[in-house]
This record gives sequence, C-alpha cells and structure tokens, in this order.
Amino acid sequence: MPDGAARNSLIEYGASFLTYPDYVKDIKETIIEIFNLFKNKKLPVPNEEFVTKHDRRMLTEQLTKEFQFYLRAE
Repeated sequence: MPDGAARNSLIEYGASFLTYPDYVKDIKETIIEIFNLFKNKKLPVPNEEFVTKHDRRMLTEQLTKEFQFYLRAE
C-alpha cells in the first residue's frame, strides 16, 4: 500500500497488514503471517473506536442532525 490517506486509515484501523505493492517477498511473507495468525486464531482485532466512527448508522445519524439544523435555520 503506497503512502497516503488510505494507508493512514488502514494503520488507524489496527487490523490491517500492509506491504508496498512492488515488494513481492514482503507480500508473500505477509500472506504466510496472516495464514498462521488465522490458523492459531490470533488475527488482530480492529480499533473499536475507528470502526464505530465509520459505522453507517452513526454517520447517517450525524448527517440527519446536520440537515435538521439547516432546515430549522430557514
């Protein structure tokens, strides 16, 4: 994953496995690492705060509140 906003979000997510796209050896090692973690039931758990922040229900609620605020202002 190249540097940038997407990479930063995946790091914040906390349960991502990142490699640079041109490093085939690193990709291979990461796939093996993921498999071993899966096999041993030790996959990382995502950051709950990050997941909640991107929950569609919560985002919809926030958007609804914004619309209601602007509708009342008119």
